[in-house]
Amino acid sequence: MQLEGDGPDGEAAFLAIIEALKANAYARLKGFDGRSRLSTYLAIAARDILADRLTRGFVEATAKSWKRFERFFGQDIRRRVVQRFPRDTGTGRRDDIYREICLKFIEDEYRRIRAYDGLGSFARFILTLADRLLIDLIWHDAPRRRPPAAMARLSQLDQDYAAIVWSSHPADAAKLTQTLRGRFEKDPGEANP
Repeated sequence: MQLEGDGPDGEAAFLAIIEALKANAYARLKGFDGRSRLSTYLAIAARDILADRLTRGFVEATAKSWKRFERFFGQDIRRRVVQRFPRDTGTGRRDDIYREICLKFIEDEYRRIRAYDGLGSFARFILTLADRLLIDLIWHDAPRRRPPAAMARLSQLDQDYAAIVWSSHPADAAKLTQTLRGRFEKDPGEANP
């Protein structure tokens, strides 16, 4: 069991999956309609069963459950960090962001994880929460700024130039010309007749 580890924990998880599948005369398997592979359906069902087991673990033994939580969701959360911060390769920033997300899950004795009310998928709940935490980090890093109202009274060229300056682009004429190219009937830099 990759998500639960080897040895007794993995065996216990496997047995829990089998018992959950057998429960109520194999009720979980009755949802299989044949539109996907049985192996795919079983993998999703097993993940949901393990997620439910993990949820109960945060009530019973939180320290052990955190290790299981990281093994269970670590790759998915890291994948979301890469999607939200694509430019931060090789800087170590992604690892810092992942750790910050983990700290958000841990703070106040796992308050966010314990907020799961049992409705819907626990995995979807956690990954949605991770997405929201990442969005909060993005907004924290780049707070929203509104340009002054006076910019709306400028000509289109002046508005575009001011927007570029407002967003802290370097004052490089070649880059500015490239950015503005194609936005007007006549490209900047062309000689007037």
